[in-house]
Amino acid sequence: MIYYVPQLRPAVTGTSGLLARLFGKRGEAEAPPAERLGGLPWGLPSELWPRCAECGGSQSLIAQFRHHAERLPLGGDGRMLFVFQCNHDPGMCETWDQDSGANAAFIVEPEALGQAESTVPADAPPPDPAMLVTGWEAQEDGLTPEQSAAFFSEAGMETLDDDVLDQERHDGTQLLGVPCWIQSPDEAPRGWRFLGQIGSYYLSEDNYLDAHNFGDGGIAYLFAAEAPEGGIPQVKMFWQCG
Repeated sequence: MIYYVPQLRPAVTGTSGLLARLFGKRGEAEAPPAERLGGLPWGLPSELWPRCAECGGSQSLIAQFRHHAERLPLGGDGRMLFVFQCNHDPGMCETWDQDSGANAAFIVEPEALGQAESTVPADAPPPDPAMLVTGWEAQEDGLTPEQSAAFFSEAGMETLDDDVLDQERHDGTQLLGVPCWIQSPDEAPRGWRFLGQIGSYYLSEDNYLDAHNFGDGGIAYLFAAEAPEGGIPQVKMFWQCG
């Protein structure tokens, strides 16, 4: 089965709050890609910036990914997935819990998106290191559709042969494929569709860089509920660590 790994390069944020990292053939600054990990969101209206249900602080951006018919089907062209969690006092708010309100994952319609980096809230949520997604690389995990389907419950994984379970799984950020579980797959919302996972590190130009606070080497998982035709899918995020 195919999964997709982001190609990353560090973002440079100017004092105006706009990124100027990529350059055209003649040296003119281009608008940076909206897809990103960490840093500040691109185009998110201030009224949609999520707050932590536990401490009340503004949450920090984990990831921003755009709809793509193959690697991230969100039900409509131009839709954007945003993923946040509270970084104000790591470990105090239950950011690992998909229902705690200390993290947020949601989809925004293109008509609601702006054309610039979003303004930092007044309480200045601590940002994660910022990376721009400059492309996606398709990779093959060697699993059949039947084997892939078994990865989403403990009962299913018990049916897999040892040689499948012992294969090394990608533990970084990816879209589609199967999760690299650290704990039980039964934590996933039953009947929801796996969108991808977000690793606690960045891999950029063969360098491993610290990224998101998911405990001790944790991984965050993204799942979406099926929506009526034209509707916006509900998305949940939770993370596990060793």
